[in-house]
Amino acid sequence: PHSSRRMAALVLPAVRNVEAEVEEKEAIAAPLPAVVKPPAQGHRKGWIPRSQADFGDGGAFPEIHVAQFPLDMGRKDKKSSQVLALTTDASGKARHDMIASVGQRQGT
Repeated sequence: PHSSRRMAALVLPAVRNVEAEVEEKEAIAAPLPAVVKPPAQGHRKGWIPRSQADFGDGGAFPEIHVAQFPLDMGRKDKKSSQVLALTTDASGKARHDMIASVGQRQGT
């Protein structure tokens, strides 16, 4: 004469408070590193972006007159890609003259 709830309590594991566990894990988690942001516009005098972190997720700073390479775009010490865009003539056929000249161009 056990009730179905008692029987379930005997068979199933005890219920845990999931929300309390999540809050404990969040409290124990290490603090995030401080995000370094560039100075606000108008307050950048004397500041020069030197690392990729200085650019954040944006581009270069046009008011700062030094060479800047956000995302390393345009940097000379990186190997350039040999990927070409497919070009077609007026009738839609692929032009192979650009492919033939790869490696013939100066600087590659």
